[in-house]
Amino acid sequence: MKSSSPWVSLKNDQRARCRLFCFPFAGGGASAFRLWTRESTEGIEVCPVQLPGRENRFGEPAICRLDALVEAMLEPLLPLLDRPFAFFGHSFGGLVAWELARALERRGHTGLVRLFVSASVAPKYVEGRPPIHRLADAEFLEALRGLNGFPAEVFEHPELLRLTMPVMRADMEAYDTFVDTSRRPVRVPISVFMGTDDATVAREHAAAWGEQTRAGFSLRLFEGDHFFIHSQRTKVLRAIVHDLTDPTR
Repeated sequence: MKSSSPWVSLKNDQRARCRLFCFPFAGGGASAFRLWTRESTEGIEVCPVQLPGRENRFGEPAICRLDALVEAMLEPLLPLLDRPFAFFGHSFGGLVAWELARALERRGHTGLVRLFVSASVAPKYVEGRPPIHRLADAEFLEALRGLNGFPAEVFEHPELLRLTMPVMRADMEAYDTFVDTSRRPVRVPISVFMGTDDATVAREHAAAWGEQTRAGFSLRLFEGDHFFIHSQRTKVLRAIVHDLTDPTR
C-alpha cells in the first residue's frame, strides 16, 4: 500500500527494515532522487522529500528560514518514522537533514540510525559567508554560478531558470541566515560523502562534520564534481547500504 503526503511519497514497503529520507540541494526537488528509488537497496526504502515551492508543490511558497522549514516538516514526517530510518542530505539538504535530526533528538525521538551528509560544508563554515540572496537577479545568478552548487542545465534554460529563481532565492536565504545557536552534536553516526573534483566543498570543511556527532564518523570520496551523486549513483547507494547494514560502523 502506497502512502503519500505533500512532503514525501513512499511505497510503505512492509519488508523494508529502514527508510532513507533524502533531502535535495538548494533549488532542487524530490526528482533528484527519482532514479534512486529504482536501484536495489537491500531492504532500505528510499523516500525523497519534497520541499514546498518546487515540482508538484510549485503553487506553495518556499520557506526561507531553516528553523521554520524544519518546524514545518516535523509533524508531517513523524507518522513515517515508525521504523528505523536514516537521513541523506545533499549540499543545502545536508544542513536541512542535520537540523531536522537535532530537532527530533530534542523531542526525544530515537529512531534515527545514521545521518548521511553529501557535498556539504560543516555548519561552522556556513555562518559568516557573504549573503547573496538579496542581490539583484543578474548578480544573484552570477554568484550562484560561482558557487558551482547548482546543476548547469538550470542556467541553460531561461524558462526553467525563471521558474526556479524564487525557490533558489528562498533556499539561499535559509542558508545565508543560518545561525547555530545550540552548538549541539547529534547522537548518531555521520557519514560524509564528497566529490574528488568538487570546487565548492574543501575537504577540511567536509571533514569538520566529525565535530557534529558524539558517535561514529566517516568521510568517503567519490569521483566527480559537486553532483557526483548522479554520475556515481550506484556506488553512492552501495556505500549507504554498507553503512546501514554493517554493525561495526
